[in-house]
Amino acid sequence: MNIKSLLLDPQDLRTSLLFWDKLDYPSQNVATIGLQPEAKYLSDVGILQRTLVTLPLMNPGDAIRIAHTTAFRQLEEKEPGKWSVASSANSVTFADDELIAKRGLLVRLFGAIPVPDKDVPLNEILEFKEKRHAELVSLRHHLEAIYSRIASADDKPLAECSEFEALDVAIRDHTRVSIEGGLKQKLSDISANLSVSNAAVASIAAVAGYSQGLPIVNALLAGLAASISVDVGVSLKGAKDTSNPFRYITSYHKWLF
Repeated sequence: MNIKSLLLDPQDLRTSLLFWDKLDYPSQNVATIGLQPEAKYLSDVGILQRTLVTLPLMNPGDAIRIAHTTAFRQLEEKEPGKWSVASSANSVTFADDELIAKRGLLVRLFGAIPVPDKDVPLNEILEFKEKRHAELVSLRHHLEAIYSRIASADDKPLAECSEFEALDVAIRDHTRVSIEGGLKQKLSDISANLSVSNAAVASIAAVAGYSQGLPIVNALLAGLAASISVDVGVSLKGAKDTSNPFRYITSYHKWLF
């Protein structure tokens, strides 16, 4: 499940729609913004919901950001580990004082994930998801499970090798079905921020500082260089202990196919 900013960006919307089955488009009482046509369509088909956040009078820009992050905390309280925040250069996210430096993990995929271009009709993405649900779920599962599986393993180097090989295969499968699906695609970088519990802080060092290429994906996308890295990142203040990322940050490259 994924939370979108009040300022919907067509490219971000399609990326979130590809990977998550439920989106939240928070509303608040300070700067009311109605549903854009694409958001209304997703609301009509039951994918997009709106969490209402009541705020005191403030600057509209602050209201948009606070509604965005407050909605996440409300949803996370109800369903721990099931929601994350979508973030990019085109969206708002947590303020610095809501984050704790060097208390989390940052898993970054560079040039590895094809996502639908901003002009692809939403109904075509939904049709693609229905046909290729297994590959999409597998990719998301491997990305979300990397930290918990490696951190809990007795032999961490072996676990790293095994988990990254499995992720490479999952990305390969997603890329292959994306090519077969015929949707216009862009290549993306996706970073996942994971909060780490107090008891597991010491394990960050054991999995951080890792970087490698993704040979199966690179062979499929000839001439491109996909890779993964794991490093120390930020943690979210007050976050419950879950193994799922609280934030995904996406950036985009040129058209892929």
